[in-house]
Amino acid sequence: MTAYTGGPASRTCPNCNYPIPPGRRALCPNCHHPLIFDEQDEKPGATADTGLVKPTRTDDFDNTVIAQPMPPPPLIGGPPGRTCQSCGHVNPPNQLRCERCATSLDQQPAMPLPPPPPPPPPPPSRTGLAVAVVAVALVVAVGLGFVAYRVAAGPGSDPTVVTPPTMTVPSPIATLTANPTPTPQPELKRVKQSSIKAKASSTLPPQGNLSYDVENTLDRDPDTAWNSDGEDVGAFARVTLTYRFSTPIELRALEIYNGYQLSNESFYNNSRVKRVLVSTDATKQSFELLDKKGRQTLAFDFGQTKRVVLTVEAVYRDTPTKTKYKDCAISDVSFYRI
Repeated sequence: MTAYTGGPASRTCPNCNYPIPPGRRALCPNCHHPLIFDEQDEKPGATADTGLVKPTRTDDFDNTVIAQPMPPPPLIGGPPGRTCQSCGHVNPPNQLRCERCATSLDQQPAMPLPPPPPPPPPPPSRTGLAVAVVAVALVVAVGLGFVAYRVAAGPGSDPTVVTPPTMTVPSPIATLTANPTPTPQPELKRVKQSSIKAKASSTLPPQGNLSYDVENTLDRDPDTAWNSDGEDVGAFARVTLTYRFSTPIELRALEIYNGYQLSNESFYNNSRVKRVLVSTDATKQSFELLDKKGRQTLAFDFGQTKRVVLTVEAVYRDTPTKTKYKDCAISDVSFYRI
């Protein structure tokens, strides 16, 4: 039970006879009996000590009004009271409901608000993206530079790739241009001329002491030559020269002295080979020869073979002057093996 230590009581609770302190009280501090309307305020319109006005029943609705509350007197002595969260009144420490507004003093505090959601992750750094773009650009630039280098340098610039001399239009077999200056590689060995037998599909008959037999291409003398019989087969006939070896060889190069190289007059009076097809037991390859005197090397991996067939596919004529004879001439042929 709450002990009142203030001044004299203005009245007592009609329920428990507890002395009610002065001031506006909605509930008995002891038993929480509503003191709004008690036996002392039975007259309609009377004002109770609580500050409330008892309504006059003139119709079916309640027109009760609440007067402006007055601040309660402070408690003298004892422990601190309980403050009402609704009206701010300070109640005795053991009060269960507010003496002024009857609001429960044991209400649970409001539920705390949920914590705010975590901030979104930061956007991806642009530094990594910039590095990736620069790396891709460098790779593309290196690739384009390598392609440009290969195109500018030509097919023979890569030391890891062994290619024949300059390529021309392959129809139907790739045609290569003979290289007139390089000599066969040092490790290659010339095939002995005495171990080779030769035969031609067309040969110009001897004229006096001059012979035009195919054997002249094996004597290592550019002043002698094989000539086809142009009057019989024509200057553009696909005449052939066939060479057979005593044993199979790994053929890697040929040397050819094109045309009749006895003199400039003999060279231009007869047709010269422009394109020749080299056929072996392993492969076929076309080469373009230059229209000039001197040695021309056909470097190529012809594979293992026991024979070589040279087929004249085209000839030079009427350049730089008109060609006098229809014959086609070759002065010398040598073979190199590994």
